[in-house]
Amino acid sequence: MENRLVGAITDRAPADGPEKESPRPPCSESAHRSISPQEGDSNMVKFIFCARRRSDMTRAEFQDYWLNHHAPLFKEFADTYRAIRYVQSHTIDSPLNENVRKIRGLSEAYDGVGEIWWESEEDFLAAINSPEGQKLRAIFLEDEARFVDSALSSAFFTVEHVIVDGKVG
Repeated sequence: MENRLVGAITDRAPADGPEKESPRPPCSESAHRSISPQEGDSNMVKFIFCARRRSDMTRAEFQDYWLNHHAPLFKEFADTYRAIRYVQSHTIDSPLNENVRKIRGLSEAYDGVGEIWWESEEDFLAAINSPEGQKLRAIFLEDEARFVDSALSSAFFTVEHVIVDGKVG
């Protein structure tokens, strides 16, 4: 099945510090569990943001800022931005992450994954192309520049295909 991609997000806040030579590869959507849209919501799209912190921040500082400053900022304007769901998944400091990375030959973990849902691509485009959406987009990008290293982060739109949803067995 062909994925529908949206190329509407092209503006990024400039990254602080020297430019990185090689951007990180996209993160796997299967790296986190999320709740899918209800049956019949096949047009719903989800924006996945695999985030890496700026080099001058610890993971704890990054996650604290993201959760306690950026999240409330986004939540305040979620209706205007037409977002119907916003979830942050913060990477935990656990030997499990290092072990799975070594076993699978993976690169370093992201510091977290953000997910934002819209009813459809059209809803997303209407939100970001409105005058209010343009202002909010600039505000969000400016705030992200305070804690995100954009050159080492990745973002993309997805449509979910739920394989297991509930207790197995």
